[in-house]
Amino acid sequence: MKISKTIAFFLFLGLFQTCSKDNPEDLNPCPKTNYDELIVNIEDEFTTLPSKVSVFFKVDEKNGNPVAGLKPTDFMIYEQGRNDDCPLLISSNESQAQINTSSQVFNYHTMLVLDFSGSVIVNSLQELKDASKSFIENVMPETPDDSYKMGIWWFDGENELHQLIDFTTERSQLLTKIDEVSANLSTDPSTDLYGATLKATANITQKLEDIVSNEIISAASVVIFTDGR
Repeated sequence: MKISKTIAFFLFLGLFQTCSKDNPEDLNPCPKTNYDELIVNIEDEFTTLPSKVSVFFKVDEKNGNPVAGLKPTDFMIYEQGRNDDCPLLISSNESQAQINTSSQVFNYHTMLVLDFSGSVIVNSLQELKDASKSFIENVMPETPDDSYKMGIWWFDGENELHQLIDFTTERSQLLTKIDEVSANLSTDPSTDLYGATLKATANITQKLEDIVSNEIISAASVVIFTDGR
C-alpha cells in the first residue's frame, strides 16, 4: 500500500500549560497539522529508567483497515515537555529514535476461508480466486514480516474445514496456492457454511490462546469468501 503522507507520531512529556476557557484559540495555540488519512493507535507503552520511552502502536486507515509495509522514514516523532508551548521534533543530538517491527511483541493472524461448494465451483470459481488474490495482495506485506501471517482453508459440504496452506508470512506462497485451485478440489456440492464458520472461529481462538500464552500480544481475524447460497 502506498503511503501518501508522513505520519506525525506525538510523544507528550510532562504537563500541558494551562489554557484560558474564555479564548477558544488558547485551547490549541499550536499550528494545526493535516494527518487525517491515517490513525495511530497506541496499544501499550513502556519506560526504562532513566530516559528510555517505548511505545507499541499500530496504524490504521480511517475506515479501520490496517496499514502494512510502513518504514521508519514514513514517521516523524514529536515530543512536548513541560515548558514547550507546542510539540517539537525530537532532537537528533539528544535521542536515538527508532521505529522497529513488532514481531517480538505482537502477532496478527488472518484466516482466509473459501467456499468451494457446488454453486461456487460451477458458477464463480474464477471470481472467487481473483477476489482471494486481490485480498491477499492488499493485506499481506510485500516483504515478509514475522508479525503478520495468513493461512487459507476451504470448505464444501463435508463436516470438515480443509487446509489449503497453513499460516505463513510469504505472500507469494498464498498466491501460488490460489492459482493451483481447480474445480476438482471439491467432490461434495453441498455447503457447510455455518459449520465452517464455527470451525474457523474455534481454530483461530485456539491459535490466539497459544500465542498469548507465550506473552505475545496478538490479534486475529477470520475472513470468509462465499456466494451465500
